[in-house]
Amino acid sequence: MNKYVRKFTAAAAMLALAGCGGAAHLLPQVSKGETNRALSEIEAAPALQIHQRSATKARGIVFETAKRLEDAAGPVCDQLEETVCVFNIQFNDADEMNAYATGENKIVFFQGLAKYLQSEDEFAAVIAHEMGHHIADHIDKSQGNQLIGSILTGLLFALVTASSPGYVNSYQYNQDLQTAMNLGSTVGAISFSKEHEREADYISAYILARAGYDLSKARSLWMKFTKESGRTQTGLFDTHPAGPERLAAWDKSVAEVALSKDFLPKLDNTGVDEDLLSIFD
Repeated sequence: MNKYVRKFTAAAAMLALAGCGGAAHLLPQVSKGETNRALSEIEAAPALQIHQRSATKARGIVFETAKRLEDAAGPVCDQLEETVCVFNIQFNDADEMNAYATGENKIVFFQGLAKYLQSEDEFAAVIAHEMGHHIADHIDKSQGNQLIGSILTGLLFALVTASSPGYVNSYQYNQDLQTAMNLGSTVGAISFSKEHEREADYISAYILARAGYDLSKARSLWMKFTKESGRTQTGLFDTHPAGPERLAAWDKSVAEVALSKDFLPKLDNTGVDEDLLSIFD
């Protein structure tokens, strides 16, 4: 691969910062010590257990829980001027430990995840997290970051190599340009991915509290995800923070919610993603 590719992929990703931005909320910051304590707790937790529950029963829990959360989420939507706070909930019978937000306020919940959840509070934590993605407009932001990353990388690559006509007119140049744009798109997509996950966790704590769920029971969700994935450290190119970080941040969010008078997340428009900055190291 041409030496320009990595350099200008990173540059394009940095410029994407000005385009789409990261979290709209003031997210909890966790220390290494707090993350390590969370890791110790996760390691001491029992192994994943499967709960015998039919897909029909799980589907009913998902839809009932989603309705309760949707009724409680209105003020959180209003805070970000999200005009549509109605969610299209779908239940998939596939044996996949997953749930995701997509499209126009669509949330898909899999039976393969439901079988590992014990309480309705855990179901609620998953659904509220996906609602958080929609409320904070993460899907559109991610798509915008992909486009910006691809276009800016291509433009910068073309500008820097313009003084080398022999290379510019070569087949290798076209290959390298496409590679650069693809990498720019990838970096653009993940540039704020972890920050979006952190924000969705944070928003979900407030929605759960508004709906009257037990946040202390919901926290076991991050232990289960870590047990399933085996991932205990957050890497630069990961799309999600690792479980120990999420558990530590969750506890801080819960403490903040307990002191809140209006049960609305704290807004902040000044954040810069430190993970992205480290690309230049």
